[in-house]
Amino acid sequence: MKFNPDCMRDILLYLEENLTLSPDLEIQFISVQDLSKNLPYPIQEIANMVLVLDDAEFIDASRFDAGNQICELLVLRITYSGYQLIESIRPQPVWKKIKSIGQNIGSFSTSVILQIASGVLTPMVSAFLKNP
Repeated sequence: MKFNPDCMRDILLYLEENLTLSPDLEIQFISVQDLSKNLPYPIQEIANMVLVLDDAEFIDASRFDAGNQICELLVLRITYSGYQLIESIRPQPVWKKIKSIGQNIGSFSTSVILQIASGVLTPMVSAFLKNP
């Protein structure tokens, strides 16, 4: 299965908007099925991306298997690193540049995405600081 950077971004932005804690501080998780109902990707692609984001420690997910089948896959929270990634890829103009550069160099790993984002954002911040 291929890494889909748009799916990754959409999942993170959806999670940021929809993950909550109850007044009793109970985690209100989001299931892969919930993500599938709200995002335009096949459930297999979403599940794979949730597993990748969990492996990379951008989110905390809980997985329950029966044999070789995933029975339940729940997202519990976004990690600090996940929030850093979200802030790096949130603005649509920045995301378009990241995708363009990634396509030109032929790489879309999360580490490359973060490196490209830094390269795109640094001159934008510098320009803003010169002309606030």
